[in-house]
Amino acid sequence: MKQIILLWAIVCFSACQNEIPFDIKNNPPKLAFHTLIECNIDTNEIYLSWTGRDRISPVNDPVINIYVNSELKEQLINDRGQNETVNFYPNVIPHTTGVHFSPGDKVKVEAFVDNGKYHAWAEDIIPQPVEIEKVDTVTWTKHTWNGSENYIRLKVKFTDNPNEKNYYRLTVQQNDTVFAILGDTQNDTTLVFKNYQTLITREDFVLTDGKPSFDENNEPFFQTENRCCIFDDTRLNGTYTMTVSWRKYDYYPGAKARSYITVGLSAITEMQYYYLKAINVRGYDADLDLLTQPVSFPDNIQGGVGFLGLSATSVQTLKLPDHIPEKQE
Repeated sequence: MKQIILLWAIVCFSACQNEIPFDIKNNPPKLAFHTLIECNIDTNEIYLSWTGRDRISPVNDPVINIYVNSELKEQLINDRGQNETVNFYPNVIPHTTGVHFSPGDKVKVEAFVDNGKYHAWAEDIIPQPVEIEKVDTVTWTKHTWNGSENYIRLKVKFTDNPNEKNYYRLTVQQNDTVFAILGDTQNDTTLVFKNYQTLITREDFVLTDGKPSFDENNEPFFQTENRCCIFDDTRLNGTYTMTVSWRKYDYYPGAKARSYITVGLSAITEMQYYYLKAINVRGYDADLDLLTQPVSFPDNIQGGVGFLGLSATSVQTLKLPDHIPEKQE
């Protein structure tokens, strides 16, 4: 048995010594093209960059054409982009379009760079949205060995579009208006914060691919967490009520705060579903810190790399109880 193990180790480590030939000259930069287009909103952004061996670089003076149902609706020429760069990626320049999109539209976005030497494009159809029929909330407290934690549980009722394959994403945005007194000037001030909540999906049958868990300590070790809160209609049969939660933090202990949540149910394209599914898996692998195979991200860009996603979202807004600070004695 020891000889077999030793032979296996020799073979493995010998194989690891082989070098994979790679010539950076044969792998020139490609035009990277990313955009998530939401219909029925005022503006959408298109992101362009050049790929690189260890970093991306900005694209100068592109020409961007936007088609809706095969009709050219807008052309962005030598557009430097709004806000110049994206904060988390300084070499990515957002290009803003004001074209109005509607469910069912066939959308094509293409980019030309260097007088047409580089041409990247993608095309897809905006899916039909589903309406949120009812939203219920309840606040609950979990007691732990070092105190207690407050959570908000959300139940969202909707009906799947029948006779077609559908893909969805659930989001919750919390908008807080804080009424406070500045410590240095003692002046009254009003601050507004908008944040997307990180949703806990482990209790829902659909969001866990039929494997819900009601005890976070007994979750399957190799079950990928659905951080992007995406799902398809494989386990839906008509009307369904989805359950998610999130941790309720007291961000403003000394101030009054008024909070609203906007619940969004997005019908998304198949490509966007698998792209976000890859993000779920990638985030899970990063947390494990194990030797795992690299995650392959879907790509629907012709003539370049990247991703075009289209979505149609229905929303409902609910008011949460006001946060009233405790009186100081």
